[in-house]
Amino acid sequence: MLREIGGVMAVVALTLQAGSDYRGQIEKYRSDRIAELTAPDGWLAVRGLFWLHEGANSAGSDPASEIRLPGRTPKRLGVFTLASRFDDTTSSADVRAATIV
Repeated sequence: MLREIGGVMAVVALTLQAGSDYRGQIEKYRSDRIAELTAPDGWLAVRGLFWLHEGANSAGSDPASEIRLPGRTPKRLGVFTLASRFDDTTSSADVRAATIV
């Protein structure tokens, strides 16, 4: 009987330890992810504000682009077309694009 109680206590202790390790890993992941997102070059950083004009608005690193992007992007990434209140996006053939609604 004492042996069974000792075994149960050992299982409970291991479970509690594993639970706190898991919680610690989750908290570290969340902290690292927030730091990554809010970094100066993270996904949440505003890099520029470009007002679209009626018609085609080219985007890319080319200095002639209406929407000027950093040098690490293709010279011609694509075109945003504004027609009244409708937005249509096309991309260059060598760039994969996804539309998120």
